[in-house]
Amino acid sequence: MNLYRFADNMVEAMEEKHMTQVELAIKLGIPVNTVHRWCRGSQAPSAWDLYRTAKYLETTMDKLMEGVE
Repeated sequence: MNLYRFADNMVEAMEEKHMTQVELAIKLGIPVNTVHRWCRGSQAPSAWDLYRTAKYLETTMDKLMEGVE
């Protein structure tokens, strides 16, 4: 799985919402380090965290995963 494409999509969605990694982590109730690893492309979120992330960023799971093989 190409997590770097997911990371790019996620960072882009966060920038559109003017949301920081800290803010997203607080909204999701997860450690900031976890969001940081997602944004670096070193770890993938669980399906549940992907769903909640898409919801908070007002996008879709498909858009976040676009280009990920």
